[in-house]
Amino acid sequence: MTINYSNTSHPDYNALKALYDSANGDNWTHKWDLNSPISNWHGVRLENNRVVELWLSDNNIVGTIPTEISELSEIKILDISLNELSGIIPDELFNLTNLTHLVIGANKLSGEISPNISALSNLKEISLNKNQLTGVIPVELGALTNLTSLNLSENLLTGEIPGELGSLTKLGLLYLWGNQLT
Repeated sequence: MTINYSNTSHPDYNALKALYDSANGDNWTHKWDLNSPISNWHGVRLENNRVVELWLSDNNIVGTIPTEISELSEIKILDISLNELSGIIPDELFNLTNLTHLVIGANKLSGEISPNISALSNLKEISLNKNQLTGVIPVELGALTNLTSLNLSENLLTGEIPGELGSLTKLGLLYLWGNQLT
């Protein structure tokens, strides 16, 4: 397959290609034509030639979230929910400090929610529901003062609900059911 040079020189190409390769892109419901401009790829929204939104919900994505995701430094909305992603949420994802919406629910992600999630101070929405996440809810979530929606339901989370969540004064939606919380 010949790759269009304009894509390979695009600042976000490596991250998008890593996602495509690590998550079985050739079998996606809406596959990307790697020879067409990135602006034509399904679910990709650009501003100033940078990816600012990635909408890939319910797209038959099977595989893992690559560490190269951190190269999408201008992204604000990441929605890869309703797929078959597995493995852990890579710490590199928490370098995406422009994120306002992190929607990765209804996958098969495992491991613990990293305290490093607190680096995403612009987040308004976190949806990690319907995965296989374990451990406790990190108290560091209480530092995300812009949160309006937090959905951690239907995981394998244990322990107490952190009191720090009470400091989230903008929070209108909080879903924690379907866990083993006390």
